[in-house]
Amino acid sequence: QMRRVVLLLALLLGNACGKLVFDRVSMLGSSGTHKREDPANTVSWFQAALVRANGTTMETVDGGATWHRGSVSEHPLNAAADIGNNSSLLVSLGMETWYPEPTSEFVSKGSAVFSFDQQTKTFSYTASDKNVTWTGLPFKVLEFSVDSGGIARLPNGSLVATPVVWVHDDDTPYVVPPTHCCNDTVVSFISDDGGYVWRYAGLVAAKWQYQYQEGPNENNIVLLADQQTLWVVFRVDGGDGVPDHPHVPYMSTTSTDGGYTWSVPRLLPSNVQSCKPKAAVIPASGALVVSGGRPALNVWESPDGFGDTWEIYDIPTIHNQLMAEPDLRFCTQFENATTSLGWAQSSGYTTINVLSPTEGLVCYERQGFPSGGYEKPIPAECIVDYSTVFCMTVHVEA
Repeated sequence: QMRRVVLLLALLLGNACGKLVFDRVSMLGSSGTHKREDPANTVSWFQAALVRANGTTMETVDGGATWHRGSVSEHPLNAAADIGNNSSLLVSLGMETWYPEPTSEFVSKGSAVFSFDQQTKTFSYTASDKNVTWTGLPFKVLEFSVDSGGIARLPNGSLVATPVVWVHDDDTPYVVPPTHCCNDTVVSFISDDGGYVWRYAGLVAAKWQYQYQEGPNENNIVLLADQQTLWVVFRVDGGDGVPDHPHVPYMSTTSTDGGYTWSVPRLLPSNVQSCKPKAAVIPASGALVVSGGRPALNVWESPDGFGDTWEIYDIPTIHNQLMAEPDLRFCTQFENATTSLGWAQSSGYTTINVLSPTEGLVCYERQGFPSGGYEKPIPAECIVDYSTVFCMTVHVEA
């Protein structure tokens, strides 16, 4: 607790309470055919990043000013583990998500490493037949999704992951994937060998602990600025729950023992909701930032760095201010959206990453397909023929 107080004072003295400033917006690409194509995983290095958008891995080496297809464009990112202090990242290949029978052990079909050379400003991709294994889960599950969670690196080099699992209910007919939603739980795993061997560490949040229709599922994990506290933000009802399809705020929990035990989760403010949250910490300020959406599309900043207070930023409003081409803007009706709007022009799925000690990158999509459990159709003037992925750069104002 004293360490946290000291850090808070340091953040305040270091102007950590500055507002977020969004600098530029770039279009990464349109699907051309699909009405929904969420931006997939994003990984970043200093002023460089890879973003999986519309089936292609796009890259930038100039802080998001320009984007292009490169030598690694055909390779999916999956859930990337930092195995080289931001110089290389490990991904699993061929990891199954759903299993024909309940199981508690999981093995990939090989692995690969993405690397970035700061001297030549080039990315590389090296595949290997070395598998990634996950063991020790104390109960059997139907689903094991690393991509639905996150991976954080501790100061000692250990990695902590937060996969989502679907616990099998013996009273429910066995269908894979299940036809109902949902029975999700978030667990933690730890790796001490650079992300190849993972062992079960603890229960982050379980479906049976809450009365939500979905249960704890999509989440992200970050190491806070004190370099000791792991912070997980997770979805509990983001529009897919049966029968009511509610949208409720995210919940968060922390661990100070390396991911073995977790605090009692707390509900975030009512306007911080509701599907697949992504999180990052801006190094220079210590500010905690989260992106996500439903019913709106937002970035939230916690200037105190611990999630105690939040500022909200509306992505469609800022996007429309920065985007010069009218045809690539969001419908104005979707600006500052609330549940009462009854429809959305985005899935709410985003990514957010650090580009430098003072900058971040948030990616999102504009879609032409109603998703998220809404009752009203998208107005005709707001329908687009296909999904388009965009990224905006952001920094903390001193």
